[in-house]
Amino acid sequence: MAKPKTTIGIDLGTHSVKAVQVSNFGNGLKVERAALVRLHTDGTNEDRRSEELVRALRTVATVFHVKKATIITALPGQDTFIRYLRFPKMPPEELKNSIELEADQNLPYDLTEVSTDSVVLEEITERNETIMKILLVAAKNEMINKTLDLLRSVGLATSILGITTLAIADAFEANSGFQPDETVALINIGASSTNIHFCRDGVSNFTRDISRGGRDLTSAIQKMLKVTYDEAERLKTDYARKNFGKANGESAGFDDVETVESDDLSLDVGAGGEATDEPTEPMKSVKMDDGSRIVNATRPALNRLIGEIRRSIDYYEKQLYEKNVGRLVLSGGTAMFPGLDQSLADATGVPVEIVDPVQSLIVEEGAPGIKDLIENRAQFNVAVGLAARGFAE
Repeated sequence: MAKPKTTIGIDLGTHSVKAVQVSNFGNGLKVERAALVRLHTDGTNEDRRSEELVRALRTVATVFHVKKATIITALPGQDTFIRYLRFPKMPPEELKNSIELEADQNLPYDLTEVSTDSVVLEEITERNETIMKILLVAAKNEMINKTLDLLRSVGLATSILGITTLAIADAFEANSGFQPDETVALINIGASSTNIHFCRDGVSNFTRDISRGGRDLTSAIQKMLKVTYDEAERLKTDYARKNFGKANGESAGFDDVETVESDDLSLDVGAGGEATDEPTEPMKSVKMDDGSRIVNATRPALNRLIGEIRRSIDYYEKQLYEKNVGRLVLSGGTAMFPGLDQSLADATGVPVEIVDPVQSLIVEEGAPGIKDLIENRAQFNVAVGLAARGFAE
């Protein structure tokens, strides 16, 4: 299969759509244009979100050169199933049958309701026997068709459908790259969920999706300050933009991090009540420079998020008997919340960095959307990973 000349990665987020168009440039990749389109919804009303997604995708279809591009989008991690399998080395046909049997036994749906794909991650030797490590992914056909139909409705024919949790590893590989004998936890904090992808020696090793994200912070601000959801989102975003980096590496004071004493990783505490567009009381004046109220409002939600991330790391290291995680790499809009990186480092004892998904890519300055890309780099991680994947197919 010939490699594409240009790809478009589209991240269908809860609060926004991010897209980048990437082309081959010498031995690297060049970002030709980008788009960040906000969705005027909290994500809890599916009909409203679909309408907003259509509006955002029409903008992408208008701004981007889509005719000859390979278009790639992704299903969110919480709508997919990822399993890691191990088999003794066997012929391809026998391996295919073994994977199908495992899928039938492990997936929560009938195989007629889902589409599956698998890849051999690596072969290792254990006790003089060659073991094949397999990544199995699956998604319900209903969700796949819904996503593809959505893009087709605005003239975007998707060639490849990925998974958000895996795309963050593609972005990391296209930029920093994995170091030998290192375990990295790639953590994408989206609006409605957080994806964690553990990679060891550059190989996918374990994933987990947490039902917590930036929307929990917005809902907390909405409740405490008695404002609408949209106003709370604006306050949160403005506070983050004005204050990120001012702490000079200091913790934001998210103390008393909540932990759950359990070895059962399937125990996933949800994000709580749904957000509402209506204030619980008449709107009051909120001073934009009163950052302490934003911090106080969001502290409990951030503590819970940090606690869940720490518990995931503990499970990976202690229950799966894996090597200790060497660093945490954050992406997503909430990754830019002031002090979160240092507070997470304090809670886990692991160095934390915030991703720059275009640090090794050439960026065409002055092109459409590049200003949004530069100012909101961490939010574009999934889109960059999807676009980069097109050149690796």
